[in-house]
Amino acid sequence: VHVGDALCARVKDFDRGISFYRKSLTLRPREYVKYRLAYALASRGGWEDRQEVKRLGAEVVRNPSLDQRGMMLDALGTVYMAEGDWETAIKMFKASIAAPGRFWPKGATKRKLDECIERIR
Repeated sequence: VHVGDALCARVKDFDRGISFYRKSLTLRPREYVKYRLAYALASRGGWEDRQEVKRLGAEVVRNPSLDQRGMMLDALGTVYMAEGDWETAIKMFKASIAAPGRFWPKGATKRKLDECIERIR
């Protein structure tokens, strides 16, 4: 997981980082790894990536409170934003910002939220 984090966040090598997240999920399936994988897939942004994020986050879309850290919510918001579903993206970004265990700055998510709000005005 830490190697995947470093590859995605520092080096921007999403292909290799995603492969490390996938390997980690096979060895020790954990929700937080699934959420990190979804975030990396959303950041990479291909059509198949977006579909996989939706599959990985299906439960969180139905019940946003399941994601206490906001990472899956941010990934889902990014996917819906890319697809032009502004209403759902706004819902996901707002829930991500409000997540009680969020551990990274809210600025990027807030910018994406603001862009979605502008799109529906």
